[in-house]
Amino acid sequence: MVNLTEFPSVILAASIRISDLPEEVLVTVMRDHQKYFAIEDANGKLLPHFLAVLNTAADSEGLIRHGNERVLRARFNDARFFWQTDQKQTLRQRVDLLRSVTFQKDLGSYYDKTMRVQHLASSLAETVRQNGMAIRPGVIHKAALLAKTDLTTELVKEFTELQGIVGGLYAQVQELDEGIKPDVQLAVRAPSTITTSPNRWRTARPQRLRVQFSRSPTRRIRSRECSRWAHSQRSKDPFALRRQTNGIVKTIAEHKLPLRLSEIMADARSRYKDSEAEKKFSNAATPKRCAVFSATAGVLPEGCA
Repeated sequence: MVNLTEFPSVILAASIRISDLPEEVLVTVMRDHQKYFAIEDANGKLLPHFLAVLNTAADSEGLIRHGNERVLRARFNDARFFWQTDQKQTLRQRVDLLRSVTFQKDLGSYYDKTMRVQHLASSLAETVRQNGMAIRPGVIHKAALLAKTDLTTELVKEFTELQGIVGGLYAQVQELDEGIKPDVQLAVRAPSTITTSPNRWRTARPQRLRVQFSRSPTRRIRSRECSRWAHSQRSKDPFALRRQTNGIVKTIAEHKLPLRLSEIMADARSRYKDSEAEKKFSNAATPKRCAVFSATAGVLPEGCA
């Protein structure tokens, strides 16, 4: 609550109904929207209480506490309504809705992006499988198809911080092939979720090299996206692009994946062949770019000389 209060004091509030919504949704509402602190027990289980910071000395009559409880109940009711509304359509039924969600003006919609990522992820999975690593290409194919569908959900429209998290939660409760459901649920959720301990999570994308990436080959393959690098338009946030590159290179290097960045880049770029976007691509040699990106992360994978 730094810079938000002059005379901070803390009150303990209660009467939160937490049994029918996932912990990730509840904590996001409390933390990001209301600036409350969620409370857990010694085992990391969420408790039906929260801490609110006041800008006054005390609340002797409990009026402020009751007001905060009432506001939070209303926010939870909103989240509950969006959750229930979203269940009327499965993630698979939402794939076509991505046609109306713009990814980038020159690169098309999120549906176009999904098709490109699905092709690239399936290709990478097959390469890894042929080199003897335990991986299930079918899971990769399905996860890549569903990964961005939560962008069309009401819950993500209201609580944008949950993008990616919601996809994994819905994959967990909706109808999927039972044999691949757990792996698909984890892979859909992987790009936006970093697990910091068995009982913890946070909604963030990899921003630093010290982030520990998943040990699952399925999640590692699913989380890599390369096609944006082929585009010549300069980003307004070049450090974000560098972080993405560091994540790709670090994943390949640390887990010794049998992949070459030059081939990945060439395959990603080929998906734009004969399209309007291809006209705006840079003519710089892909292997040369791979070398530059790899040097940024401090490693130089084989094939990027």
